[in-house]
Amino acid sequence: MSVRRDSTSLSPALVKRMFAAVRNGHADELARYADMGGDLNLFDHDGWTMLMHTVPHEQPQMARQLLALGANPELKDTDEGFTTLYRAAIRGSVSIVSVLLEAGVDTEATDGEGRTALMAAVMEMQHACVERLLTGGASVNAQDTLGAAPLYLCARYGQAETLKLLLEWGADPNLATATGLSPLISAAWVGDAAKTAMLLQAGADVAWQDDRGRTALSIAESRGFDEIVSLLNSARSGSGAA
Repeated sequence: MSVRRDSTSLSPALVKRMFAAVRNGHADELARYADMGGDLNLFDHDGWTMLMHTVPHEQPQMARQLLALGANPELKDTDEGFTTLYRAAIRGSVSIVSVLLEAGVDTEATDGEGRTALMAAVMEMQHACVERLLTGGASVNAQDTLGAAPLYLCARYGQAETLKLLLEWGADPNLATATGLSPLISAAWVGDAAKTAMLLQAGADVAWQDDRGRTALSIAESRGFDEIVSLLNSARSGSGAA
């Protein structure tokens, strides 16, 4: 996609220079561009806005300046449909995540699969960003288009310390996907004993079945995860399950 021309007919060369100014932290150039009536919400040939370019180049001050000048943080790139917050979360840029949260950005904006920035940070194992998003009001029990919540995604793809954090913030240990896959089933599937133990302690339902009738125990047994089988059997005994 080519750069869109703004209503002031500023030259494409100048617009290109402004994208470079953002990446390089040239605040004075950006201020002059804004004073000339330059559009701060243009997309470059990659479908990114100027604000998005602050992320890979770690320019929180430029992000703050762009927002103050009127840049729209809710715009999504034209390729993957990611907002600037989503991209910052994936990259692990706590500084830019913080700038955006302080500006009141929508934490629940989603990508094409219904995943929020919090979900993305969980899956990319960006623990510090997960923590900052939670303190910034991100929903810990939001679900994507398949019904997967952050805790489920963490049990499947994330870190044990992040799972603990999500539980501390009120993540529902029994919130399952549309096909009945619970966080406990997910932890059993990947063979993670630490996550399994934390979920059981948080009240995960050991008898829960997915839409194929599988439990965390039956999955752990079929995959040969003896430590997890032992944990689940102990939980069944303690709960009085048959």
